Amino acid sequence: MRKKKCLPYRVQPLHFIHQSLNFIVVFLFSIMINLSREEGDVRKTKKMDWTETLPGDVKILGRFLSHPYFWESKPIESETTEETEQNVAYKIWLFVYPFSPGRIDNPMINPFVDDAPSFSGLACSMLLVCLAEKDLLMSRGILYVESMKKSGWNGEMELVGVEGKDQFFHFFDPDLS
Repeated sequence: MRKKKCLPYRVQPLHFIHQSLNFIVVFLFSIMINLSREEGDVRKTKKMDWTETLPGDVKILGRFLSHPYFWESKPIESETTEETEQNVAYKIWLFVYPFSPGRIDNPMINPFVDDAPSFSGLACSMLLVCLAEKDLLMSRGILYVESMKKSGWNGEMELVGVEGKDQFFHFFDPDLS
């Protein structure tokens, strides 16, 4: 994982505006990523893609995923089954969507299940995934990136990891240097 320094918060969201207003990159945080993934897969199935022209000739070219919120019933790395089921990510999902088909192994929160849409069908051409070293979900973010690489997805991807920080650190300390 590479250590990156954060840009001042005033610069981050707007630095590309002076270059061109003809494209946008979708910035997604945590659980919004799951909803966007589903929507992107639906668009691809309908023979549409993220580079289609939107009103005003705007194109969506890529995605920036900050602290992906993926979980599953199967423990990975050093997790145990008890830790997986007692985890806050597990409990939040069951609270938000208690009757979800497959429960925690629903493709909306677990893109690794067999009936989840293929990673190769992700409908964008650029993907930036940002993870924090102390984030509980970091291992699953890395698994997502590895799965994208193995899928044959035809796009440009970068993984950025920030050492010594927890999820959403940039909201609490936007002036990091």
